[in-house]
Amino acid sequence: MGLMLDPRHVVVVGASNRASNAGRSFVIALRAAGFGGRLSVVNRDGADVEGAAGVTSVHALETVPDLAILSVPASLAVDAARDLGRAGVRFVHAFTGGFAELGTSDAVDLQRELVSTCDAAGVTLIGPNCMGVYRPRAGIAFRADQPMLDGSVGLVAQSGK
Repeated sequence: MGLMLDPRHVVVVGASNRASNAGRSFVIALRAAGFGGRLSVVNRDGADVEGAAGVTSVHALETVPDLAILSVPASLAVDAARDLGRAGVRFVHAFTGGFAELGTSDAVDLQRELVSTCDAAGVTLIGPNCMGVYRPRAGIAFRADQPMLDGSVGLVAQSGK
């Protein structure tokens, strides 16, 4: 779990330069939190986002990221998680919504497929539809305006299905 909570390399899959892009918001939040490790993004164009080097595939990165933040539509999440697992990523935070929280049988089945895909690849899944890890000491945040005071209290919470 060490690299999940104290990663040296984070990749945000699905980040783009659109102002409303959730992946871009994660890049901005990590920068604001003072993340000192390597920060990369994967998107269709391989474009850099907010100073984070962009590639079109996680396989194009020089080193395997310790943590991937998945910010793609639910319909693409299973394939993206499978690809991350094949690349050797061991921790995936699925910010993506559209799973069991919708309450439909298709969405529940998609979540089961995501979980089983991660299990088969040896990937620890955080989420889906989850805000993610917040650890000021490691410079990990999911919003740029979060207080970055380090303390002695830890919390693990879950509010979905």
